[in-house]
Amino acid sequence: MCYSNTMKTTKIDIKSFVKIAYAHEHSAENYRYTLQTEDHPPIRKEYRTGVMEIGRVKLNPIIFKAEDKKTYTANEGDIFVIPPRSRYEVSTRDKGLHRHITTEAIIEYADASDSPTTLTLPLIIPKNDKIAEILKKIVSKSASLHTSSYFEECSDYMKLLSYIKKATEKKTEDTAVPPASVRYCTMAEKYAMDNIHRHIMVEEIAEHIGISKNYLTNIFSKYKGMPITEYINRMKLNHMLELMRRFGYSARRAGEFVGLDNVNYISRIFKKYYGVTLKEYVKRDL
Repeated sequence: MCYSNTMKTTKIDIKSFVKIAYAHEHSAENYRYTLQTEDHPPIRKEYRTGVMEIGRVKLNPIIFKAEDKKTYTANEGDIFVIPPRSRYEVSTRDKGLHRHITTEAIIEYADASDSPTTLTLPLIIPKNDKIAEILKKIVSKSASLHTSSYFEECSDYMKLLSYIKKATEKKTEDTAVPPASVRYCTMAEKYAMDNIHRHIMVEEIAEHIGISKNYLTNIFSKYKGMPITEYINRMKLNHMLELMRRFGYSARRAGEFVGLDNVNYISRIFKKYYGVTLKEYVKRDL
């Protein structure tokens, strides 16, 4: 399953915070769940009232399967934001233990507008320390004996939305890729997948699709939200994990199968992207 942060989006104009329905840390083996954020009876007739969920993956990436059958992956450290009136089948990418923290809040909202309170949702935001920090704060307060006042809850949640809006605006500004360039990026993805069994260079991919290395590097980072080298490495590591889990390959053999023949290098880049070494990741997944 390829990393993606390009979920189908919808715009909502948030008018007011009503209350936090719940906030907690969740752990489960082989997590599978139908996520549905429903509308609530309206408080004011001019606005809708519904649930919005915001969470962060701590362990074992999760896959969102939309009603149109498209799938989207939230990797470890990623933030996911699901607006009202949304439905996804959610499951872990890998077998074993999964952890995430999440909060659901009831909000009043209206259809999209150009107001400062309009957010483009749903979305997956790559690791963002500010969002993670305030989300952790909300969850910690909910789990403790501390009883938050309405004003504290409102302040914390609106700050969370503010950070999300900033991240969204930056992503929108930085990742606008012309349709013609998208075609080059998809060609690059296909070439990388077709040649996953060997070591490939960015120059080789660029030459194959008929553009310069610098141009490919620039548009691909905007298209995927990560450098093309990171995308290729993540793709190879994901394929390695699949071989190790399903067919019992050793790390060395799985690495050789995807063109990574240095176990120390594999462990280094795995820790860079996932926060732990491959050995540690596999051990805790058993």
